[in-house]
Amino acid sequence: MQTKILPSGLIVIPCLNEAAHIGALVHELRPAAERLGARIIIADGGSTDGTRAIVEEIAGKDPRIILLHNEKRLQSAAINLAVASYGEGAEYVIRIDAHGGYPPDYCDRLVEEARITGADSVVVSMLTSGSGMVQKAVAAAQNSKLGTGGSKHRHLSVG
Repeated sequence: MQTKILPSGLIVIPCLNEAAHIGALVHELRPAAERLGARIIIADGGSTDGTRAIVEEIAGKDPRIILLHNEKRLQSAAINLAVASYGEGAEYVIRIDAHGGYPPDYCDRLVEEARITGADSVVVSMLTSGSGMVQKAVAAAQNSKLGTGGSKHRHLSVG
């Protein structure tokens, strides 16, 4: 009998209409997935902009990349679907936003922090930024205590 080798983790990307970002993001995450022995699961909520075709092309070249159809179209449903479908044996789940920016060692640092501290969950500080006048105004609102509801993970850098 052949033993099935399970991944040590899942990197889950809920998405909808992210054709402009998904290819580059998956490309950036592939080295971390390889280092961590993880699968990258893209849970698409019914994109109409070519996102699915981009992911299908990437997945055709790399068996660690998996496309799921998230018919509920909710981010929480995407995470639950990925874990229910591919979470067997996974030690960790990393949630990634489809159009966020991440340093190359982001996933490694999350897993390392969880292992060092024994934490069941690791939350990172978030800073919203924008490039145009309207985006900068929205970012300023989202970074304020009013915009975040005082969530600690949004204000870690200020204590």
